[in-house]
Amino acid sequence: MALLRREQLKRIYNSAPQVSINFTTTAGATNDVTSILTSLSTADGVPLQVAVTTSGSESMGYILSTRFKIQDTNSKQAMEDGSGNEIYVKLTKPASVYLANYFSLVGGVETAYTMSAGSNVDFVGIPYLYNDLLLPYDALTRANAVVVGEDPKGSGKNFIETITATATNTLSDLTNDPVPNTPIALNINGGNYYATIDFTVASKAITWLNTQSSGGFDILTSDTVRAIYTKY
Repeated sequence: MALLRREQLKRIYNSAPQVSINFTTTAGATNDVTSILTSLSTADGVPLQVAVTTSGSESMGYILSTRFKIQDTNSKQAMEDGSGNEIYVKLTKPASVYLANYFSLVGGVETAYTMSAGSNVDFVGIPYLYNDLLLPYDALTRANAVVVGEDPKGSGKNFIETITATATNTLSDLTNDPVPNTPIALNINGGNYYATIDFTVASKAITWLNTQSSGGFDILTSDTVRAIYTKY
């Protein structure tokens, strides 16, 4: 197996400790969580870093528009809509306000969910982007992995396969069509990279975006690449 290369190291902070909070909901499909998020100082004991915004999106701080888990505070069970689909949350930040937006997958389609008022819930695994140079040496060992479940009605199963780099930045196709609206990741030499951020997928074809010329690194034929996604 190929080793993680030096130019990949600056991206490891994507997997650093995530943020979890306790929250009492208000009625609606969106709740303002600015005060509680901006008052936090640590995640799993790791100091949070000052958010930096570049070209309208935060390059360090809370990762926006990425889903995370919501659970009942008392039972610690995932929350569901009236059809048994798991509810999840995405953060947005219009101006300087952090909004928690509620969704569930209804028939595989992301659908806004209206939350009732007064529910005592935990937001678990809010993704947070760190500068790796400022992280404590043991930060990654403190991180807890949290998975948002897919539609329990039968929207597919997790799948991992080895992908071949046939040339520099050229990857073989996926074996299967990923389930729509589900996360897709590439594990390259032990580091995780994500669809829409680092690469795109059209049907089964993968296009690597995070090339050396764009500030990332080139995928080489000697690299070990695995695709992680959900298939039917």
